[in-house]
Amino acid sequence: MLSKSQEKYLLQTYFNTKNNKNIPAHISQFGVPDGDTTDETLFFITKYVKAIDRLVLRGSYVTEEGLQLLKKLEQVYYLDLGSMALHDGNLDCILHLHQLEYLYIKHTNITVKGIYRLLHTFTGLQTLVANIKPEDELIVAPWHEEFPNCELTLSL
Repeated sequence: MLSKSQEKYLLQTYFNTKNNKNIPAHISQFGVPDGDTTDETLFFITKYVKAIDRLVLRGSYVTEEGLQLLKKLEQVYYLDLGSMALHDGNLDCILHLHQLEYLYIKHTNITVKGIYRLLHTFTGLQTLVANIKPEDELIVAPWHEEFPNCELTLSL
């Protein structure tokens, strides 16, 4: 929960306004790699904004608990969650984002099982960037044929 002074600061910082009546429900972009986004900031943003075309949280201060705030978003096309506390057990925080076209999940704890689940869930996904373990290389080899419309960049 945010204090009134925190909310005022965030209103001014992110939306250049003093009241919440001027906050759009849709924004084109939020966040930058290695930015200073925190759980509190994400709480504030998802309180008002329901659609973000390009959301970048890679290397931010958002915790595993904070990732659950993504459930409040209705639409995201480009999602960068690199180096976040994301794993197979908390994928539910993004599985509802069916319009997702780009997903960056390098340096997370998602296994090939989780990646496979994501590929089946996001049927319109055009690009997926992730890490896999060397011993999983043979498992993912047929995925290029199974998911021909998705550019898979899977690094060892």
